[in-house]
Amino acid sequence: RNEISKRVRQCINLLHPKYRDILAKRFLHEMTLTDIGKEMGVSRERVRQLVKKGRIRLEVLMREEGLDKEKLL
Repeated sequence: RNEISKRVRQCINLLHPKYRDILAKRFLHEMTLTDIGKEMGVSRERVRQLVKKGRIRLEVLMREEGLDKEKLL
């Protein structure tokens, strides 16, 4: 389990800082899309798009590392 956590963190660290920051605010700090948008100076819709792109990129990185998101849940 620790090895999997380490590999997931490595994938997160490979994300562009913009995506890493947005995903952390959304899922670790449980900020709303609106609040993130206000903080960043962009619309709620733009934040939603960035969250989606960040999640897709993270899933790709995880697959490349042999990590299946379905098995992690």
